Amino acid sequence: MSNQNNDLQHEIIALQTSNRWATLGIVVVCILAAALLTWAIDNYFGADGVRVFLIAAGIVAIVGIIYLLSIGVSAIYGRQAMAHHNNILEGMVAFQRADDYGEVARSVANNMGGVLRSGNSLDGRIVTLANQLARQQTQAMLTAERSNQRQLTADAQRDWYSVTGAQFDDVPAGWDQSDWSAQ
Repeated sequence: MSNQNNDLQHEIIALQTSNRWATLGIVVVCILAAALLTWAIDNYFGADGVRVFLIAAGIVAIVGIIYLLSIGVSAIYGRQAMAHHNNILEGMVAFQRADDYGEVARSVANNMGGVLRSGNSLDGRIVTLANQLARQQTQAMLTAERSNQRQLTADAQRDWYSVTGAQFDDVPAGWDQSDWSAQ
């Protein structure tokens, strides 16, 4: 498999090289054709013919540039339009997903209401137990968060008032009695 993969890579590189040489050949032929045409016009029509030819070539070049710019603008517009449509589609999918979640929640709520109204003691006990477990989990999370906040506050206050690592050896004597107004 590896040898076949190397052969395929070699073929791809050879095709890319061939494409480059073909492009170079086309450019060289176009330049030679333009030079030959300019030489022929100069010999047949003289300097005035060359001027007219260059003006016509300039007009064709401007039209070509405008055409290429329109292709570029169309590509940019198309990309933006596709991105806009993708955003709309993703929004619709997200809305549908949220709506589906809402339907499931409404269905569960309706079924729980039906369970509570039915008077079935087993279903009612399961719902009551689930409610108690949810309350306990919520209370445990709130207690842990409060404890964490208290610990962070205590750590911040302890670090704020702590001077255990301060170095006062390099402070000159009488620093607080300097005359700052003279400076």
